[in-house]
Amino acid sequence: AVVSTQSTGDKEQDIDVMLWGLVNFRHTNLSFLRQRSYLLSSEVDFKQTTETTGTLQVTGYVRGRSLDADQLVHIPGLGHFKIEKICSAPDPLRKQDSMFESETLSTQTEASPTLDMECPVDDMDAEQTWPTEEELREAEESRKTVKRVPKGTSAYQAVWMLSDDEESEEESGEEEEEESDEEFEDVE
Repeated sequence: AVVSTQSTGDKEQDIDVMLWGLVNFRHTNLSFLRQRSYLLSSEVDFKQTTETTGTLQVTGYVRGRSLDADQLVHIPGLGHFKIEKICSAPDPLRKQDSMFESETLSTQTEASPTLDMECPVDDMDAEQTWPTEEELREAEESRKTVKRVPKGTSAYQAVWMLSDDEESEEESGEEEEEESDEEFEDVE
């Protein structure tokens, strides 16, 4: 026997919350579905023509904008393909009409685009090369600067301290106290 730990009041409240959510649900139209044609397929069949090529026959419902045989079709995960022809088909959800004849609605013309991309992808475009010995030496030389810091200051602390040039720019006109050279050391 299964014992329920919820009282009937909790179940009724959960049902009320669920119904409220269904009533107040706001359906938003996705803009890409209005701007492009897409196909809700009910049946897919692949017919092999050669060892490497074939014909994909898709039966379904065209939604969004109208679909033309001169357009390219994108199949997610596979790429772009040309449409050979678009034919009408009987509606699989309605009673089969024995008098129905398939008719060609659109075929490919001379104006159909090629499968060549306008900007082909270059796999080596983002290649990163290792710096040469000369570039490493130049970088090391440009990085070396001498700062005067108080004695006992580590190299890490010296990086965060302002150099004499930087201090004079910040103080802009304020008089500085003279400090003896004994308290400072040069750090690269």
